[in-house]
Amino acid sequence: MRKTTFPVLLILCLLIVSPTRAGNARLSAPNADTTELPTETIRIFFDCRGNCYEDFLKTKLQIVNFVRDRKLANVHLLITTQPAGSGGNEYTLRFVGLERFSGISDTLRFVTMRSETDDVIRRRLLNTLKLGLARYIARTPQPSQAEVSYQPNGAFKGLGADQTADPWNNWVFNVDFNIELSGQRSNRFIRWSSALSANRITETVKMRFGLDGSYSESKFIIDDGTVFSFTRSYGLRGLVVDGWDEHWSVGMYGSLSSSTYDNTRLWVSVAPAVEYDIFPYSESTRRQLRFLYRIGFNRLLYLTETIYDQDSESLFAHNLSVSADIVEEWGRASGSIEASQYLQKLEQNRMVFYAEGSFRLFEGLSLNLSGLLSLIHDQRSLPKLGASPEEILLQRRELATSYSYYTSIGFSYSFGSIYSTAVNPRFGK
Repeated sequence: MRKTTFPVLLILCLLIVSPTRAGNARLSAPNADTTELPTETIRIFFDCRGNCYEDFLKTKLQIVNFVRDRKLANVHLLITTQPAGSGGNEYTLRFVGLERFSGISDTLRFVTMRSETDDVIRRRLLNTLKLGLARYIARTPQPSQAEVSYQPNGAFKGLGADQTADPWNNWVFNVDFNIELSGQRSNRFIRWSSALSANRITETVKMRFGLDGSYSESKFIIDDGTVFSFTRSYGLRGLVVDGWDEHWSVGMYGSLSSSTYDNTRLWVSVAPAVEYDIFPYSESTRRQLRFLYRIGFNRLLYLTETIYDQDSESLFAHNLSVSADIVEEWGRASGSIEASQYLQKLEQNRMVFYAEGSFRLFEGLSLNLSGLLSLIHDQRSLPKLGASPEEILLQRRELATSYSYYTSIGFSYSFGSIYSTAVNPRFGK
């Protein structure tokens, strides 16, 4: 009897305490379950895909309320990011006024450095957010509750310090090395990978160079003996782009690689390219519609003879892709169509369709979609001897196919209190 008494008492205590705490919460937040919102408050719908330090911002911005649905807000905050030349990211904060703030909109940007810590980045984001909210706070009944301060340029390291003197001339270098070990009595897995990159990105010029390599092996002990399999690859890749204006760019791709998965001992590729974006590049964080065409030369040396009885060959190929991306208050959508073809073998080609999106259907309900379809008719490197059962099961070799696909669909729905301002880190996330 004593063994069952404590759990029963614990459950009874929880049942008694929970309604009391819920009741207190309703008393302390009388507007939590009604759409009759105070007209003088600034209500922000926080809209960000990625790491935007949402909990930190909600903790520091006590002068505003965060709500869970756009229809309940009078300011829609849309945050987007894209890679920057510093090795960091460019943050774009778009403020869209709603209700009594309708027509009051603004866009602010700042660029992070790769060397900056998370704390520096989130404080820069907070500072930029405060600047964007100033014009809305000034239109509230009690703007005197807000405080405006100013720091001389460079007073806070990482926040607007003068970057005109750059001894590296915009070059950013990065070195990565990773090793993975796992196993148990009957199997073992080892993998290592390394990468070296050098990038230089300015307003009109992009230069990216990278060297990478990887090796992985698996060992399984079964009744019939031991199964061992491995893959290795390495590659050297480069890209140089020159922007002519806000819509046109020209560039050059180059690569040298080797892979046991692709049956290539050496693959050398050089391809010039041209791109046109219907929208100005300066609007790339909000919308893009890019047409990219490239044509180039490929030299391939195979590890084993291919299904076309080739040990090596030279091929010309061209590629056309159309990519679109749009971010608005209703959500985000992106997609692309890419077609490639060998010029000597026009029947050998590939088409790739990709799309993803997140759409707000109505209050609290969002639809998330993503999908990819590849129509494959250009597998020239397939080995003539095929793949062993071990290589098939462990996915160590490319296999013959005419298509591949991936799709995902999901819904998310939230309801209840309109507010999402509170942050509570107890017992973790």
